[in-house]
Amino acid sequence: MRIDKRTVEKPRCSHLRAVNRKLKDYLELLAWLAAFILSAITFPYHLWAMTGRQSADVRMLIAGAPIERELAGGQSHSYRLALSAGQIAKFEVEPREIALVVEVIDPDGAKAMSEVREKLQGEMALLIAEKSGEYRVTITAAEMSAQAGRYKITLVEIRLAERRDRDILAAERVMKEA
Repeated sequence: MRIDKRTVEKPRCSHLRAVNRKLKDYLELLAWLAAFILSAITFPYHLWAMTGRQSADVRMLIAGAPIERELAGGQSHSYRLALSAGQIAKFEVEPREIALVVEVIDPDGAKAMSEVREKLQGEMALLIAEKSGEYRVTITAAEMSAQAGRYKITLVEIRLAERRDRDILAAERVMKEA
C-alpha cells in the first residue's frame, strides 16, 4: 500500500504554537532579568571606577613573590590581599631611596594599619584580619615633593594567627604609643 503525502491529514498543533509563544515570552523575560541583575551587580564597580580613586595597576600580593617598583612624591601603589577572619599576614616593605607610608584598609574601608617607613628601614609588618574579605595595602611617598625611589614589598606568609602573634602585635602597639 502506497501512502501519498498529500492525502495524509496533518495533525493539528495549535496547543504547541501556544506553548511555543509562551516559551518565547519567558525566554525574553529571562534575558531581561539576567541583564537587570548583571547591571545591578556591576553598578557599584562602575560607580567606584567613575570616582577615579582606583589605581590603574592594583596587584595581588602572593606569598613569596616580591614586587619591586618605583614611586615618586604624590604617587601611590595599591595591592590586594585576601584574608579570612583570624588569619595573620606578614609582609615586608623595604624602601630603598624614598620614605614611604604603608596603609592597610580592611574590607569595610576602615584603616586597619598605618606606618611610616624611612629610607633603608625594612621591617616586617603584621596584620591580623578581624574580618574576612579583601584588604588593600597602599604604599604612598611620605613627602609630596619626594624624588623617585624604589621599594620592594614581599608577602612573607599568611596563616592562622596564634595567641603569640596577638601578644607581639599588642606589644608593638604599646611601644609605638610610648
